[in-house]
Amino acid sequence: MSTKKDLESWLRAGESDSVEFKETLENEALETVAAFANAHGGHLLLGVADDGTVRGVTLGKESLREWANHIAQAT
Repeated sequence: MSTKKDLESWLRAGESDSVEFKETLENEALETVAAFANAHGGHLLLGVADDGTVRGVTLGKESLREWANHIAQAT
């Protein structure tokens, strides 16, 4: 399981082959998760702008269920 220190490290280091920042749960985030699942894994930080600024994101249970279904279909 990832820790607060891991998160802080990823934010400082920026995006890489295994770390992606996405502000929202849009299609691009789903594509990233599918790519990570079909490769060697990775970390998707939601609610984070491309420049590493933490913006936050609000997620409801239904949104998470729908998102999980989309991921399952894409992998």
